[in-house]
Amino acid sequence: MQIFGINEFSSRLPNALFGIIILISLFQIGVKHFSIQFGWLWVLSFGASIAPHFYFRTGLIDPIFNFFIFLSLYYALYLFQYKDLGHKKPLTYTFLSAAFCALAIMTKGPVALIIIVGTLFLACIFNFFKSMPSIAHLFLWGIVTISLSSIWFLYEFLIHGNTYIYEFITYQIRLFQTEDAKHGGTILFHPIALLLGCFPASIFMWSAFVKRETESVFQKNFFQLMLACFVVVLVLFSIVQTKIIHYSSMDYYPMTFFAAWGLDRIMRREIHMSVLQKIGLLFISLFWGILLFVIPYLGIHKEEIIPYIHDKNFLHQLELPIQWDLYASAFGIIFIALIAIAMMKFKGQKIRSGFIILSIAIVFLIQVLSYY
Repeated sequence: MQIFGINEFSSRLPNALFGIIILISLFQIGVKHFSIQFGWLWVLSFGASIAPHFYFRTGLIDPIFNFFIFLSLYYALYLFQYKDLGHKKPLTYTFLSAAFCALAIMTKGPVALIIIVGTLFLACIFNFFKSMPSIAHLFLWGIVTISLSSIWFLYEFLIHGNTYIYEFITYQIRLFQTEDAKHGGTILFHPIALLLGCFPASIFMWSAFVKRETESVFQKNFFQLMLACFVVVLVLFSIVQTKIIHYSSMDYYPMTFFAAWGLDRIMRREIHMSVLQKIGLLFISLFWGILLFVIPYLGIHKEEIIPYIHDKNFLHQLELPIQWDLYASAFGIIFIALIAIAMMKFKGQKIRSGFIILSIAIVFLIQVLSYY
């Protein structure tokens, strides 16, 4: 903001840049440990799913926060196989994992530590504690994490005293105990938000769990780590009383990872898409298509829906001067038409072309949603 001014561009620029960095990172990791096809599928699964793509157009801190957590977990994964690494590499991976954990804590708070430690512990349980980081590496990891993250807290304390740190900690506790800022919801809030928001990865991901064959040790540990991350984030933020969609956005990484894994196996003819997956693709696509079709009409006739809305924030947002035209409903028809073509491709077992057309349809949907 010092460079470009206090405006929308400055607010969104960091996430836009990180969006590029993250897609490149996912591709490189996918190619390194799996295959070129897997790398591309992970990039498409992440970049062409609704919420993961959409969040990099926002000014929210969560995309960067989640990326640091992901990298911390990724480098920690090497410590589970430190006996197979060279003499100096475990120290490098220990430092990298701890450094990214510290960056995550400095970005949005100690919940990063809860997610990372909880994920690693659950991954150990999934692996029956067969491969574990050494005590020395874990101790060093803790020292580096605390030391680096304390730099920011120490600076804040020296400048402003303990006021901010106290408010910060009490705020974190309040999020767990109460429905902060009236953001409440049922325990199913995040499962539904992930199903609809991380679409279509939320449908393809289930293929990763069907008739899994033997993988390399690293791939097996990677799978268990992503599964542990998915479970920890979903359970943690389902327990938290404050329900906001982006709280579970860390699950975009494991969900798109599993989607890439499943699609890779489908394209290699190891398994087939299930009937339930095709039904899920169709129904959720229709949900978004109908939404695109109906919203312009509702935007023009806002007075008809206002009596049914009791959320003051939502009512205030409806006052925004958006110029709606009925021809915008055509976007819904175009989206449904693209989905129909993709479904025909899937029916004909042309998975690659079907997935590409589906990805184009989703990016088209995101463009329209972003515009309006």
